[in-house]
Amino acid sequence: MRILGLDLGKRRTGVAISDETGLVATPLQTIKAAGRTSIITALKVIIKEYAVSEIVIGMPLNLDGSVGRKAEEVTKFSRALEKATGLKVLHWDERLSTVAVTRVL
Repeated sequence: MRILGLDLGKRRTGVAISDETGLVATPLQTIKAAGRTSIITALKVIIKEYAVSEIVIGMPLNLDGSVGRKAEEVTKFSRALEKATGLKVLHWDERLSTVAVTRVL
């Protein structure tokens, strides 16, 4: 079972893929943002090539946990991706993730 991880950005979408156990993810590539349809088309190729069974996308909630404009965009993208691929898309709260990684490093 491979999991596809996504970080939806304004200019690029970061893509990571897990190993077959679903435990370790490594960066795979970035997709230049040229509209929702082109990103989903590129992702469908990756999903088929790696036999992806689930998708996780970073959810950029506001620090107080509320849903802002960017989180609404991610939700809309997620719905379109689920419809296009038939796969479940899970949201991962990415608040303070950069701070956590910086502390580890």
